[in-house]
Amino acid sequence: MKQKTVIWGSLLLGLAVASPAGASTFRVGTGTGCTHSTIQAAVNAADANPGRDSIIITRSLSYTAQAVKIQQAQSLTLAGGYATCADSAPSGERTIVSGNGGSADSVFTVESGDAEEILFNNLLIRDGDESIDYYG
Repeated sequence: MKQKTVIWGSLLLGLAVASPAGASTFRVGTGTGCTHSTIQAAVNAADANPGRDSIIITRSLSYTAQAVKIQQAQSLTLAGGYATCADSAPSGERTIVSGNGGSADSVFTVESGDAEEILFNNLLIRDGDESIDYYG
């Protein structure tokens, strides 16, 4: 009987070590279930959290004057198309993220050479400005 306990304990420990640590989902918008009110705040929270993270960007806010800096050394998915933070799936309409009205900068700047991948889904990114170092 003791041998079975040791085997099960080793198996459970192995599963705990093999599972991805710390991967989280951050939700940007206003209302129930939202964790952040700006895209940049969610990006910063993901950067401080190890593991592949996701950021859900709802249509419950207007995203203008955006100049989001992504400096993660990890994989990150930014997904739009959600009507509210409480939704479990996108509704088919893309979330608009615009640089209109902000500084002369790109809407999103990815400055991480160490990231495995940065994915953008269901986002309409527009009105970026060309800056000295980057493109709009």
